[in-house]
Amino acid sequence: MDFENLAELYAVWPKNKIHMLSAFAEGKQHNREIADPYYGDEETIRQCYAMLMQCVRNLVVLRPLL
Repeated sequence: MDFENLAELYAVWPKNKIHMLSAFAEGKQHNREIADPYYGDEETIRQCYAMLMQCVRNLVVLRPLL
């Protein structure tokens, strides 16, 4: 999900019910878009995968959003 998708969802759903997956990221990636690796090389795909895994792991252990 990017910020454009988020804005579209906000138009039809309560804002407190929607969060970017990066809300569960650490450091400077927190609450930022996770770049689509479609046009990237293998390293770009690996970086995206690592970021997604970090976010999902943090989500699974129910890390607070703030």
